[in-house]
Amino acid sequence: MKRVAGLYIAWLVVAGLLVLVLVAFVGYRMHDNYARSEECLEDVLHLIRELQDLRKENSDQPSEYAYRVQQHVSDARRLLSPWIADSQPDRHRIVEAANGALTEFERAADLCMKLNHDGGSEQLAEFRVKVDSSRERLAEISATIHKHPPPLTSANKRHLIRYIDNVFGTELEALRKSKGDPNAQMEWEAVAVLLIRNDLEGSPKPLNELF
Repeated sequence: MKRVAGLYIAWLVVAGLLVLVLVAFVGYRMHDNYARSEECLEDVLHLIRELQDLRKENSDQPSEYAYRVQQHVSDARRLLSPWIADSQPDRHRIVEAANGALTEFERAADLCMKLNHDGGSEQLAEFRVKVDSSRERLAEISATIHKHPPPLTSANKRHLIRYIDNVFGTELEALRKSKGDPNAQMEWEAVAVLLIRNDLEGSPKPLNELF
């Protein structure tokens, strides 16, 4: 009888240990999933910053300008590449949207490199139009995050909001001040980031309060 009781107790101990291991494993996987989502969104936001800086580039030397543009695009691609194979559905959709916008910028950068050899004003104007059309695709990133939000804790969201305010604070403030101005130029990078920030808030504002 004592032997049976001992075996039963031993079985309970083993079962308890297995439950603890399982709970710890599930907890780790959940924490890792949240952390990866935060890291992914931070890299996507950094990508938007790179593309915004690309548009601000200016130089009297066509070759220098072309290489600066190419560098920003290459840095953006380096940020996104590690996430291309991410299998988490929501992050995958966000990365696909970012990849679509980045691919358009890469085409514009390739055009800029070719224009470096020609130097025609018409070709340069075509490049700028291509960049502007590429910028509009940044809205697809914020739309995807709104429709398919990745798994994030409240702490993750607060960290990302602080990151946005630190990196895009000036642009967001300018966008807010331009609200209601019919002559204000549409800054697609700031619009995309403002929409992402709004979705990270605990109580997102309706769009008519943002613009």
